Amino acid sequence: FWRQLSYVADDFIDNSYGDDGETKELNTRERMLEALIRHPRSMSSPFYEALEPIHYQQYLDWMQKWKDALDAEEAKRMLANVRTNNETNNITTAIGERMKLVNPKYVLREWMLVDAYTAANDGDYSILKGLFALIQNPYDEGNMDEQNKYYVRAHDEALTAGGTAFMS
Repeated sequence: FWRQLSYVADDFIDNSYGDDGETKELNTRERMLEALIRHPRSMSSPFYEALEPIHYQQYLDWMQKWKDALDAEEAKRMLANVRTNNETNNITTAIGERMKLVNPKYVLREWMLVDAYTAANDGDYSILKGLFALIQNPYDEGNMDEQNKYYVRAHDEALTAGGTAFMS
């Protein structure tokens, strides 16, 4: 969720979307939430099911609070730059990049490990070695193969399999 949100920060904190006034804010919040759910840099939504209308509204409200906090941080940083005569940095990139530094893209999950130790039990250590290599740099974006395999929610089979359903 948080790594996905860093992509939203990259795209939306610059306040350049929507119409003027209140419509702009609602439009931006809705676009932010839709981007969180269906961002092109993601292989899947962070939510396992479609949000019920009440939860959708709660996320919209939370997104607004989050955006307001980031906008306030941007204003403070711009004021500090003016006071020190520094060039204004792009706060949008800074926030997204800082979020990526503290929110790993890859976190081992039980469903990933089941595949690795099952294959290793049969003498195939390639999945295990791949996971080991992946977690050496969990904050990196990874290659397309790693993203397709591991930057996804647990597969449906893992959500119903004994021993992994409640740990993934």
